[in-house]
Amino acid sequence: MSGPIVRLSDYAPCVFHIDRIEMTLELDLECTAVRTRMSVRRAGPADAVLELDGQELQLEGVTLQGRELEVGRYETTPEKLRIFNCPEVFELGIRNRIFPAANTALEGLYASGGLLCTQCEPEGFRRITYFLDRPDNPCLFTVCLVASAATFPRLLSNGHLVDSGTLADGRHFACWEDPFPKPSYLFAVVAGDLVCVEDTFTTVSGRPVTCRVWVEHHNRDRAGHALASLLLAMRWDESTFHRECDLDLYQVVAVDAFNAGAMENKGLNIFNSRYVLASPETATDADYDGILRVIGHEYFHNWSGNRVTLRDWFQLSLKEGLTVFRDQEFTCDTLSRGVKRVADAKLIRTDQFLEDAGPLSHPVRPASYVDINNFYTRTVYEKGAEVIRMMHTWIGADAFVAGLDLYFARHDHGAATVEDLIACLGDASGQDLSLFLRWYDQPGTPILRAKCVLENGEARLSLSQQNPRAPSDAGPLPMPVVVSFVDTDGEVSLIHDPHIECTDASRTFALLKLTRSGQDFVISGIPADATVCWLGGFSAPVILEADDDVASMLRRAARAPDPYNRWNAGSDLMLTLVRQDLEGTTAVFTEYLEAVRAQLDAVEDPAFTAMALAWPRELTLCQSLCPAFPLEGVLASRAGFLRETGRALDATLQEHFVPLHAALPAHWDLETSGRRALKNTLFALWARQCNGQTRALARSWYEHATNMTDRIAALSVLCLEASADRDMALADFFDRFGHDFTMLTTWFSVQAAAAAPDTFDNVKRLVEHPAFDWTNPNKVRAVIRSFAANLGHFHRADGAGYDFVGDAVLRLNEINPQIAAGMVGSFSQTGLLDPARLQRLRGVLESLARAPGMKDKVLEQVNRILGA
Repeated sequence: MSGPIVRLSDYAPCVFHIDRIEMTLELDLECTAVRTRMSVRRAGPADAVLELDGQELQLEGVTLQGRELEVGRYETTPEKLRIFNCPEVFELGIRNRIFPAANTALEGLYASGGLLCTQCEPEGFRRITYFLDRPDNPCLFTVCLVASAATFPRLLSNGHLVDSGTLADGRHFACWEDPFPKPSYLFAVVAGDLVCVEDTFTTVSGRPVTCRVWVEHHNRDRAGHALASLLLAMRWDESTFHRECDLDLYQVVAVDAFNAGAMENKGLNIFNSRYVLASPETATDADYDGILRVIGHEYFHNWSGNRVTLRDWFQLSLKEGLTVFRDQEFTCDTLSRGVKRVADAKLIRTDQFLEDAGPLSHPVRPASYVDINNFYTRTVYEKGAEVIRMMHTWIGADAFVAGLDLYFARHDHGAATVEDLIACLGDASGQDLSLFLRWYDQPGTPILRAKCVLENGEARLSLSQQNPRAPSDAGPLPMPVVVSFVDTDGEVSLIHDPHIECTDASRTFALLKLTRSGQDFVISGIPADATVCWLGGFSAPVILEADDDVASMLRRAARAPDPYNRWNAGSDLMLTLVRQDLEGTTAVFTEYLEAVRAQLDAVEDPAFTAMALAWPRELTLCQSLCPAFPLEGVLASRAGFLRETGRALDATLQEHFVPLHAALPAHWDLETSGRRALKNTLFALWARQCNGQTRALARSWYEHATNMTDRIAALSVLCLEASADRDMALADFFDRFGHDFTMLTTWFSVQAAAAAPDTFDNVKRLVEHPAFDWTNPNKVRAVIRSFAANLGHFHRADGAGYDFVGDAVLRLNEINPQIAAGMVGSFSQTGLLDPARLQRLRGVLESLARAPGMKDKVLEQVNRILGA
């Protein structure tokens, strides 16, 4: 059995409030002494017991009003400190010790190489000291850090540095005061030998903000892009959402050992180094894009999450869904809107839809949990962002911005709920948005059935919805359905009907607001030969079921006015190819090849063309086709079409990618990265022929690469098959970059994700490699998660892939339970499997469930899959 269940319905406000805390941490890798002095007030009855959270702490003493408490006045359990007979207002002191080097869970204060750093979201502060470790207790923090000046020359925390100096014993100290109240999950400390790059941002009101990015000394030249991204995000948030930075000092720190991508601690963001460090020689174009996005995401939390925080952890999507939406819009405005929107839609349609359809399905706002760490998911983050986007589409950009202004003003320095945000958007727009709460409370992906009849100059549109996973009494969901039309000549048909609301000034996109289980709409002035384009911009996160044919797909792929509709049409065509192949019917391969040639003859946005020509992921195809067709058959069909495309378009592909390769510079910018993406997509298609010519060119490109994007593209091609060229390139890559942490994880992941037949044997060797480290989450994810996403090898018919990942979960359970629980999610693809594979997979999970010492957060995931 896993641990006790926490329920949303059981939420109750704090019985006590801690308004201020003064902390002293005597930092040491092996043993850190912690002293706190807290100002506490009672908000409940006189006999209320103060119950503080604490885990893995060595308690040394408790004082109340400066006097040592006797043991009978308090009691401890493995997770609580309870204090009895508390006055209405009092000062509480606690002394305890913690052991950072032994903290392989990487929650609370822990060691990352020679650094000490913290991770307190969601419930890590309780591993530093006893506290009300919940988001609805905002508190003013003053922190004094004391440490060896030689070992930890930099001592950083939230807020402003108010005092510093040296001590007679060779140690030094730094005292930080945060002027803003914050919940404990936003507390941060970093200590180590670091150097920063720095700039000054001047806010819209003329106030200077010092911005620093801290890295290890040898990485100083790789921190510039992160700093530039931070300045861009700050300016964008001012101009787009009226959010001015409220700090005088804003700091970012890169660390190598981190459970997540980054953490938005107030004024002291701590980042996985992968999302900070970049140079053309060591980072791909996708890495540069990712740094821009994640730096922006964590900065945007300064308002949506920090300045206005959460009432409880069930509201997690209130900050994460909203902030993902904000970082998506930032990236759209900074890079390519069409490409970014398609990338986000692809992520939802594959990863999140899979989560929604599987045993780990849950609502955007879950009703219960055992461990909240298990709900930092695609559903909470990305589907949550889609719910925000739907409301943005529904009321329009201006009303949405006004609603956010109201939200931040009404709940400033407060702890809010999803209902609070929806109420503010409704009040600002004058529209009732309360039905959108259903999106937060219903699990599963809705199915939208759409039909269009064109006659007598009218488009008659019929929409109906169904959510198979929703409770039987759940009401219909509000859905903004954006549609447009293209006639047989490829011309866009504008919406002249004055009764139809549109999302754009040119009236290209009609907005249909579906609020019932079924609704009909009529749009006049649409020609009878038009083709309808549903869900422009992926306006709702739904599975679309609509009558379609190859001619309509080709027309939309070529001429639809919305990038998502063009991409989706091409993706549907590739899916049709595989389905026809598996059914043994005539495939439309010739039409597909002509569509590829047409795309290459009319390139406007190279990055979008690259995305449109890339084949759907294996997982995407399997979601649509398995288990009706065997998994190995789907994978083989996809691989066959890729190979045949390379052969059929051999000369055409070379004609386009060879000149691009010769002309492109090494650096990253929007135009260069787009052209490089197109070149490498075409090269990868061509190289699927897997012959001596493709290997020779891939080896040459690898050896002469001037940037990491091209080097990884060539290495990935070489890893398609087992060959001496592949082994040479992998050995060379390790010799060149094995000393670099981020590049080492890339070296691991390229091999674990490879389609080559010997991948499983190679992966088993990788976990025994001297550079692999089970205590480092990035390295574990690079090998274990990459392998589990490699469907052909993970889902081996003999079940050995399941055994391998199951053994990894067992090992990680003792080292880092959060990472172990995340790895259990790899076993949730049950809907893709035939009975024999499913039986083997369940056998591994049953063994994990029976294993002694399994942590609650790991068992919660195992039991959810087994119980589905």
